[in-house]
Amino acid sequence: MTTLDLIKMLPMDEKVRAQLLSKYPQLDPSQKLDVDRMAWTTYDAMREATIEENLGIQYEKVKKGEEKFGDGFYERALKKTNQELAAEMQKNSSDFDLSEARKAMEIIVREIYASKNHKLKKHLN
Repeated sequence: MTTLDLIKMLPMDEKVRAQLLSKYPQLDPSQKLDVDRMAWTTYDAMREATIEENLGIQYEKVKKGEEKFGDGFYERALKKTNQELAAEMQKNSSDFDLSEARKAMEIIVREIYASKNHKLKKHLN
């Protein structure tokens, strides 16, 4: 997973995300390092919070007798967390990529119409 993958996944305003993704390649090494640190620190915090949440859910299941405590307890919560984060990352990344593709298509369509209108005006004169 790269920093750009994380930026696509992390919860933030879509405009900020798009700006950060477009400007990231041109940042100097020091700025990239700062962005990398912030993105990974945020991801780590999200991951820890999700692990804690999943452990709490599992613990409630243990209290209800729906799940066993012991070997594999933490690993099951960790596995669930990894699956949830991977799914969230895929969803956000796909949503962002789709949004960017739509914007690109919109620009292309506008350029085609502008070109056709220009040719039509030229032909009529």
